[in-house]
Amino acid sequence: MQKDSKPILEKLKTWMDKSLLTVPPKTAIGKALVYLSNQWDKLALFSASLVTRGMLARCSTLAVFLSMPDIQDHDLI
Repeated sequence: MQKDSKPILEKLKTWMDKSLLTVPPKTAIGKALVYLSNQWDKLALFSASLVTRGMLARCSTLAVFLSMPDIQDHDLI
């Protein structure tokens, strides 16, 4: 289970860190990135807790999000 979600969260974190450097913080996506960044530790703890309890097999919403062409190309503005 963790093998399914961990790479997705790692990819999301990498994308978030890169995007925070290039996306203006006052845009809608910029505000979302800042919020995600501010909540990252809680998200990581929450997902680890779910994995530990065997409740998180896959995170299909994130997988779909990360597979979107705009996200892969970092063409966010």
